[in-house]
Amino acid sequence: MIDASPLSPLSVTSHEDETFTSLLSRIAARNGAADLSDFRTDIGVRQEDILRPDAEALSALAIGAGVPDHPSLHRTPMMNADGQFVLGHARMTKSDLIRFRIRICLKCIRADKRRDRRFGPYQRFSWLLADVHACAEHSCLLEDITEASGTAGKLDFHRAVANTDPNILVRLGSKVFPLHRDLETYLVGRVLGHATNPFLDGLEYRVVASTARSLGCLVRFGPKTALSGLTPRDQRIAGHDGFQILSGGPTAIHDALEGIRMSKPLAATKHRMRFGTFFDSLRNRDDTAYAPIKDLVRDYILETFPVPEGTEVLGVTCRKQRRHTLATGAASIDMNRARLGHRLVERGLAYVRAGSAMPVLLDYISTDVLNEIKATEATAYDLSQVCEILGVHRNLVGRLAQNGFLGVQPVDGPGTYSFARNDVWLLKEQLFGFPFRRPLGPATHLPLFDAARQYRLPIETLIHLGRRGDLKLRHDAERERSLPNLLVCVAELEGQLRPKRSVGLVHLEAARLLMTDRRSISELVEAGKLVEKEIHLGYTARAAPYVTAESLRAFREEYVSLTQMAFEMNREPGPYAQHLAGRGIAACTEISSSAKFYRRKDFRRN
Repeated sequence: MIDASPLSPLSVTSHEDETFTSLLSRIAARNGAADLSDFRTDIGVRQEDILRPDAEALSALAIGAGVPDHPSLHRTPMMNADGQFVLGHARMTKSDLIRFRIRICLKCIRADKRRDRRFGPYQRFSWLLADVHACAEHSCLLEDITEASGTAGKLDFHRAVANTDPNILVRLGSKVFPLHRDLETYLVGRVLGHATNPFLDGLEYRVVASTARSLGCLVRFGPKTALSGLTPRDQRIAGHDGFQILSGGPTAIHDALEGIRMSKPLAATKHRMRFGTFFDSLRNRDDTAYAPIKDLVRDYILETFPVPEGTEVLGVTCRKQRRHTLATGAASIDMNRARLGHRLVERGLAYVRAGSAMPVLLDYISTDVLNEIKATEATAYDLSQVCEILGVHRNLVGRLAQNGFLGVQPVDGPGTYSFARNDVWLLKEQLFGFPFRRPLGPATHLPLFDAARQYRLPIETLIHLGRRGDLKLRHDAERERSLPNLLVCVAELEGQLRPKRSVGLVHLEAARLLMTDRRSISELVEAGKLVEKEIHLGYTARAAPYVTAESLRAFREEYVSLTQMAFEMNREPGPYAQHLAGRGIAACTEISSSAKFYRRKDFRRN
């Protein structure tokens, strides 16, 4: 009896660090297949499933090749449900792998051929890692032979090596410095599941690899050098340098950034220029896996650079400026720049340079230092100092003090007063809380004093509304913080002068609703047909009257104006009134108004 079952395929010796596709390529050659593609076709697996790669397809190939559940399957990239790859114990993206290029170490290939000349050369899984540029055993740069391998398939490693001209292989092989291998050693160990550093092990594989290279490029080659412009040898050195910093954890990262920050004068560049391509690489990544590194870098930048309030840093808006230049620091505490500079010199935070009228900072000024200087200054200002700080005339300062905005205490001399320093600073902090950096046009915003004149309001009323938060007074962050530079939003101000529509309407809007004139609205209020209330604004005798929505609703249910009826009937009011009189419908006599109103029930009777 003849056994019809297929013969078991001839196998080859496997290795612990070999990829499954390399093993499959050698098995295909061992069994006389023309190439890996023919061998795959005979087993019945589609090419696209191998290129993806699909775990079930690779398992089917392993069964067909006579090596089911072979360990090399775990040393070959597999695509998971979210489109990422899994290689051993590491999750990767396609940019972390070089799957369709053939890279080799010439000395490894020669050693394989000495062991088995025909089927010995095999592919190490570390050669698939994009961030591994050298052979760990021989310290040789990996060489790409994809173009020299002719028509060999993208994954057919054995066929690619066999098709490569031996003369080309002789010329390959370049020594590298063997010490620059820490990053590559860690990445290979990460694939194998080695736990060596709690901080690094808590990051994704791709985060460690890319951050180490970009940080090392910044430290070694400067902020203007792009990582893509480096040779493989220099990329390896950059990755090694960056890994040395990363492996030290957050403290080492901050120390490295601090060394770069202080390597040039403070006024030379801000954080984006100082950290160059490293900062841009983080800013352009939307991957949430980079959040821990972004948080570290962002916290350092906000703590050490003068980042203005409202500026976005690595996806997060700065809520409060923590460091200041001499100019912004002086503006924040309302002090002369030269005076603040000398206070910093006294504390050893600045020095006086020969030929310069302004002291030079040793580092940006922290808010704690500014608050300390602010607290040690004089406790009171005289009238001229307050005028200079607020940017207004003496009479307005007197009005502000008279209305309780500023605390006043008499001093020696008739008619001489001093103003509490804390009151002056508190007033400025309340009014200058909304800086802007985009131009605000006159159609939407008016200067503080122009708004007061246009709406016939005292300046104290606008300041009162601004302090309460009912008006958000804007100011240009790059201009002096004085009252004339404050801008009032027209829409917000008009919202304070009129009620909500659910509460009531001003006379003009009520007249439009009833299709009459403002005089008639006043007459209806006097007659008791409409109820009027007032909006009282602080620091002014002027009140904004309005008609309640409830009384308007009740009036419209009972009365209708001649103008509205004529409009609805497309008639002129005069002739239409005569027409109604002819039908016996007369205007209401109890409403003494210049406009005619009719009872709605009179129309239902007629």
